[in-house]
Amino acid sequence: MPSKVDPVEPPAAVFRPTDRLFFGVFPDAATAERTASHAQYLRQALGLTGHVVAADRLHLTWHHLGDFVGLPQVSIDAACEAASRTKGARFALTFDRIASLGHRAQRKRPVVLLPGVVPSALSDLWCALGQHLDAHTWPTRRVHGFTPHVTLLYDRQRVIAQPVEPLVWDITAFVLVRSLLGQTQHQHLGRWLLEN
Repeated sequence: MPSKVDPVEPPAAVFRPTDRLFFGVFPDAATAERTASHAQYLRQALGLTGHVVAADRLHLTWHHLGDFVGLPQVSIDAACEAASRTKGARFALTFDRIASLGHRAQRKRPVVLLPGVVPSALSDLWCALGQHLDAHTWPTRRVHGFTPHVTLLYDRQRVIAQPVEPLVWDITAFVLVRSLLGQTQHQHLGRWLLEN
């Protein structure tokens, strides 16, 4: 008589995030092209091998709202409501340094542009948007302080912080972005103009 065998439980489903939601700022098309060209020059000058981020994807992330398996409409609505309550003035942001960020254990680390001076308008806007977001429940939102930067590429080589030719972005609006993970695609879900 065969022995009784316990039924085998199917393996638990593995849920991989498909969507990322964040607030960021994007340069105008001409500035984006200048930034991409600057990145190509720096890549060659520093002997890096990573691929430069496409001009239309260059951005500065303000608030990372989380990664999701499918993007709930309620999260989009809450983010839009917080953004609509956030007011701030336009400002110029000058990137004049380059460095690698991230941890030593990472195989490839982001090589980024950084501003030597962070305008108070940028810090004030970041704080204001964060306060409005905190009025909602964001279990996936990451808040680790704010280091404004623009990722140019990812590379195995570590770039020590050093000055570069200044590059100015005129910040006139901020955007709610849906990033389709693994597809290098950004969808702009909303855009809020800053005041003159």
